[in-house]
Amino acid sequence: MIFTLLLFFLTYILFQIRLSILSELLFLSRPLHESCLNLLPTNPATQATLQALVCGHNFESFKDQYLYTSSGLIHLFVVSGSHLILIYKSVDFILKKTNLNILRKYILIFIFFYATVCLFNPPVVRSLIGLFFFDILKIQKKYWPNDYVLLLVGLFCLMMSPLWVTSLSLQMSWLAALALELNRRYFKRLTPLLQQIPFYVLYTLTFSALGFPQVSVIVISLLFTPVLEFILLPLAFLVLIFPFFDSVFATALNILNFTLSHLELVTSSITTPFENSIALNWILIFLIHFFLYFNQIKT
Repeated sequence: MIFTLLLFFLTYILFQIRLSILSELLFLSRPLHESCLNLLPTNPATQATLQALVCGHNFESFKDQYLYTSSGLIHLFVVSGSHLILIYKSVDFILKKTNLNILRKYILIFIFFYATVCLFNPPVVRSLIGLFFFDILKIQKKYWPNDYVLLLVGLFCLMMSPLWVTSLSLQMSWLAALALELNRRYFKRLTPLLQQIPFYVLYTLTFSALGFPQVSVIVISLLFTPVLEFILLPLAFLVLIFPFFDSVFATALNILNFTLSHLELVTSSITTPFENSIALNWILIFLIHFFLYFNQIKT
């Protein structure tokens, strides 16, 4: 509890003096980000998507962004916490299988380098800090409740960059982590499809500021997430290393875009001002934490 209050206090102080620790690292991050962009092929059909998947670059075309937003897949196209965790697990798996366990202790250094390339966007930083926290707790053989660790990780993010108090992407990443925790505690016996519902419900306030996607995105997300994580994302990184894979990536991307565009998905109009949605999301996040804290599973 003392540690939590300390993080709140430090975040408040840093917010008042407008000091962001991460902003001080952008002098290093921007050149690495530009280098990542320059390494990718300049094929107009794939460039924007490759830049988003590999380098964490935001879409500049509204058409591309709307297609993935309306299908509920946009968080999988711009480097996010799920990317970082997938990369962490993939590298860890490869090192185990190749008897290079001695290098596993350097995984987090590699992940930090990749977060730097991605300009330290809020979901990536939240995931990076979470990986550090869970690794340290594992080494120290500490068994803190997941919801408490998620709270500390989120507060640590705000301390690193207090201006993220207005970051909708940080809130969405935090809410996704809470949805996973709710599923783990209360809904783990439900089917994978029904386990998507908490995500949609917790994002209701966010949707009110960005536009509501159709409820069918719950099914679409379940069906297409594996395609993105296990086909499109690995292909994108292969293009970075071997540019001749760009044609294969283009074919896979065209099939995906063709399918999504013919689903004719739309989002409804915005109903809540952005500032109101931000404030209500913070209330929702801390209410969920209070609920989880007072409903701890006895072990």
